[in-house]
Amino acid sequence: MAKDPEAKDQVIVMQNLKNEMFFNLDLLYDNSNDTLKTDGSYGTTIKSGFVIGHEWFPTRTKVFLKDGSKHFEADGIHEWRFLGLTLHSAPETYTGTIDIK
Repeated sequence: MAKDPEAKDQVIVMQNLKNEMFFNLDLLYDNSNDTLKTDGSYGTTIKSGFVIGHEWFPTRTKVFLKDGSKHFEADGIHEWRFLGLTLHSAPETYTGTIDIK
């Protein structure tokens, strides 16, 4: 498999958005020098930890520069399930500023 020559400069950053007792919701985005623009760049959200009984479906994630700071907007659907049946489904939105390290 050939390597992507542009991938060598990618820096993927993970930041925690939600820390519950049994699971975490994390934001992943490309923090390369030239990818973060004011109009936004791609990111995604993932769920980790004890994940039995509920699912997270990311629908939109945006990371962008505003007033010299990095910001994010992340939307998704959180579904609670039992025996494969969806009991409750709710849209969730997370917004905020990214810690610069």
